[in-house]
Amino acid sequence: MESDKRFQELINQINGKWDLIIVNMLKTGEFHFNELLKNINGITPKALSDSLKKLLAHGIIEKDIKNINPINIVYKLTEKGNALINPINSLVNWQIQCDKKR
Repeated sequence: MESDKRFQELINQINGKWDLIIVNMLKTGEFHFNELLKNINGITPKALSDSLKKLLAHGIIEKDIKNINPINIVYKLTEKGNALINPINSLVNWQIQCDKKR
């Protein structure tokens, strides 16, 4: 079924433990690697690097080199990444509603 295939493609793009957390953090603006590392509780440098590489490859985030010497790289959402914010907010609201019913 076509919708099953599309759903699998979606999951493959954001299935990492940290992927949606990174996207959600980047909705507030651009961040340096070390800022992301500092602000995402429990993530390791390798896990952050792996997630950023995957999100870059899928066009969800982009890497912007602001300065060459010294190198100054920031990560930010692409248009595709920004389009994920409403679905993420819907999932958060769903969780809030489920918690209220407990």
